[in-house]
Amino acid sequence: MEELTAILKVHADDFSIIEQHLKDYHIYVSGLKNLKAQYNRLFPKVTTAFRLSEGSSGTMNFKSTTEDFAIERAELSEAIQREILEYDNIISSIENALSALDEKELQFVEYRYFKGWTIEQIMPKLGYSRRGIYGVRDKVKAKFLINLRNLLIY
Repeated sequence: MEELTAILKVHADDFSIIEQHLKDYHIYVSGLKNLKAQYNRLFPKVTTAFRLSEGSSGTMNFKSTTEDFAIERAELSEAIQREILEYDNIISSIENALSALDEKELQFVEYRYFKGWTIEQIMPKLGYSRRGIYGVRDKVKAKFLINLRNLLIY
């Protein structure tokens, strides 16, 4: 238990960043869906059509409106792709970290971070005293400080 307390004290500021990611989890999921939809609108499924260009001097030049469209959109898509990768990383990291929790810890995370409940609201739901809830919280914090460390490195 002393190691747990030491870990929590050293990384208190780090955990506030992790907590914010947890609170925003459902927003990330929705945002990822929206980014993917926007990306798909930038690059709709179109077929390439080539045509000969007039006025060439002995060589054949092919012109593709699809290619022009893709080049025009490529610059716009780069930023969206970075955002998609970032959101996907955050979402999958949180989901992986959740898989390392036991049932009570999962319930705590659901109530505290995903629903935004207070400790007082969680106590009767989990059937724990305030001290018991803080014990569960500390275990969750210690596990997340290890499992979600990648969210602190930017």
